[in-house]
Amino acid sequence: MAAGWPLMPRIPGVPRVALRGRRRAGRPVRVPGAPGMACRPGAPGMGRRSGAPGMGRRAGADRGSSAVELVILAPMLLALIWLIIQYALYYQGRQVALAAAQIGARVARQDASTVPSWRTIAEHSAESYYAGLGTKVLGGTVTAVAAPVGVSAVKVTVTGQAASIMFGLTLTIHETASGPVECFRPDLNGGQQC
Repeated sequence: MAAGWPLMPRIPGVPRVALRGRRRAGRPVRVPGAPGMACRPGAPGMGRRSGAPGMGRRAGADRGSSAVELVILAPMLLALIWLIIQYALYYQGRQVALAAAQIGARVARQDASTVPSWRTIAEHSAESYYAGLGTKVLGGTVTAVAAPVGVSAVKVTVTGQAASIMFGLTLTIHETASGPVECFRPDLNGGQQC
C-alpha cells in the first residue's frame, strides 16, 4: 500500500481517495455528489472539515509551538542557572571571609594581653590570609577590623564584596570571629589573674 493512504476497510463500489489532495496515478478521485456517493460529513472515504467537532488537530497545526516554548522558557532557565551560580559565589565568599576572620581572631587572642599593637597585627593577619588564598570571591582586597569585646574577649570582622555575575547586584559580606583572650598564668602562688 502506498504512503499517504489510510488503512480503512474497503467498501465495495466506492473508490479510494487520497487524503492529501494529490491524485496518484491509477487511483480515481472521489467527487461528492457523484452517483453512489454519500455527501454527508464523516462518510467513509470523505474528509471532515478541519473545524468539525470530534476532529483532532491537522498535521502541522502545532508548527512553531516549540519555538514559542523556547522563547518563553529559555530566559527563565538561564535566570535560574545564574541565580544558582550567584548563590554559590556568595556562599564561597562567606566561607572565605569567615576563615580569614578566624585567623585574625586566633592572632588577636594570643597577642591581646601581651602586645599593645595586637589590633594591627590581627587585622594584617586576616587580610594577608585572604591575599594568600589567591581567590577573588571577595574582590581584590578585604577589610579586617579587630576590637575588644568586654574585658577578656576579642573579635575580628572581615568585610568584602562578593563576586557578582548579575549586572548591578552588589552583595556585601561581613563575617566575625571572636574568642576569649589567652593568658599565661604561672603556677606560682596559685597563679595570677590576667
